[in-house]
Amino acid sequence: MNDLYINDFEINCSLGEGAAEVKKNLLNPNFEAHPTKVELVSGRTTLFFSVQGPLSDLPMLHTEFNSRNNQLALSTLRNLKSNVDRLKVKYGSHRIGVVTATSTTGIDYFERALLEGNGELEIKNYNMSLQEVGSLNSFVSSYLGLNSLSYGISTACSSGAKVFAEAQRLIFGGFCDAVVVGGCDSFCDLTVNGFDSLGATSESICAPFSEHRSGINIGEGAAFFIISREPSEYKILAVGESSDAFHISSPEPEGKGAELAIRKALKQANKGPQDISYINLHGTATRRNDSMEALLVNRIFGADVPVSSTKPMAGHTLGAAGAIEVAFCLLCLSDVNNEGRLPVQQGGEEWDSGIPKLNFVTRSARSSGSVMMSNSFAFGGSNASVILEGI
Repeated sequence: MNDLYINDFEINCSLGEGAAEVKKNLLNPNFEAHPTKVELVSGRTTLFFSVQGPLSDLPMLHTEFNSRNNQLALSTLRNLKSNVDRLKVKYGSHRIGVVTATSTTGIDYFERALLEGNGELEIKNYNMSLQEVGSLNSFVSSYLGLNSLSYGISTACSSGAKVFAEAQRLIFGGFCDAVVVGGCDSFCDLTVNGFDSLGATSESICAPFSEHRSGINIGEGAAFFIISREPSEYKILAVGESSDAFHISSPEPEGKGAELAIRKALKQANKGPQDISYINLHGTATRRNDSMEALLVNRIFGADVPVSSTKPMAGHTLGAAGAIEVAFCLLCLSDVNNEGRLPVQQGGEEWDSGIPKLNFVTRSARSSGSVMMSNSFAFGGSNASVILEGI
């Protein structure tokens, strides 16, 4: 049996803490985002989508992992712990793997140490391991009491989608009976200013696919999931991956590499383009990414399938984006038998006339379908497409 299910999930992002609050705002057609203004080294400004409210310190037994990134992860993991404990009894802690995605990890900890040391790192203020990619998965394993395979993925903006492919490999390969996967990225000055140095940040709320789009807004957030063969209301039908390595920061203009990932996912799911009822677009609001993605989606799916980018609502959460946007799809699937609401495409409705037509979700749009797709396209041509089904 090659069916994998999402047994539980939790999310924390600028839309709210917890799946219920996030769903309320995500599917509210009148929702208005209020990101924070950030002053940049260049003298420009941008907007950042922060999580709401303070983050708790880590429990005493796990203080060695005490970075903001791990605190953000904790805000979701504590609501999954009871289900993980149940699976530990069923399978054993040595049979439950951990795969996490991040890009910023604990870099903010490094930044604070530099400030406190007036440009010099003082050992008492700095723990190098907190800015390693492995800090997140090590914390997750420690907090949940798991001692199976544990590792991190860091392929920029596709990281959070690729963890689902890793779960497939670990379970289908017989290495694990269940896997905890997720993505988490938090604010750091290095990343925000780095994107600004590329000329990629926007001073206003980003407007994907708009005639007037001017770049991205970065955000922070976390989403974690429990995956196993144990049936539940959400099934992972497929994960397609590709790597076209066209350019370090620009997508292949025709979307050839991204298309390979999508077609792999459709083939693995045994679905055709007509079977997809909603696509959560990568939609960063940069000129080249949106142009490529519109061309690609129109080529494969035509102009009928409802689509939207949720980044004007939650920002681009980088290494966590793929995981967070999979969670958004699950929240949409949970509404199919109710109102069938979908996230409205925000951005002024003055769509770029130079790109192919897409069926952007409007206030009145509703979905009755139970199969949805989330796409993530990263720097370096690392692409991933995840297909989910509501049971």
